[in-house]
Amino acid sequence: MRKVLITLLAVTVFGVGAAFAQDMAAEHYWAGVSAGYPGANFHFGVSNVAPDLSVRANLGFGYFGYGFSVGVDGMYNLPVDTGDLPLSVYAGLGPTASFGYLGGMAVGVNAFGGVEYRLGQVGFEPGGVFFEAGPSVYFVPGFFAGFFGRLGFNYHF
Repeated sequence: MRKVLITLLAVTVFGVGAAFAQDMAAEHYWAGVSAGYPGANFHFGVSNVAPDLSVRANLGFGYFGYGFSVGVDGMYNLPVDTGDLPLSVYAGLGPTASFGYLGGMAVGVNAFGGVEYRLGQVGFEPGGVFFEAGPSVYFVPGFFAGFFGRLGFNYHF
């Protein structure tokens, strides 16, 4: 089990490293934390690996027997007019794997929508508060679906 987790983590890190190589001159990265259902997460992202497309790697810990999780999300910035509000509206999709899920392992896909409010108007330009939610569909160990929602903070650099 430990070897599987280390292998998936290495694939995630190398995948994000490839995204870094595409845009090293511009510093469009972020790191953040979030909490909600089914757990708490740490994530690291790279903006604009393609026009309006960002990539984010996630590490999480689920409450209530969900165990640890790892995943990668592709996030697309949606062209929503928010007026003068410093909001980013996005949709995302990506694979996820949970280890220790009820004593085993689960592999599936997360789909979500979200919004981030940048804190520049309150004097903290690199900060942002976000909310995102959506369905999770798992294929291993069997087909089942769930829902997740999280509220978090991002630091952009």
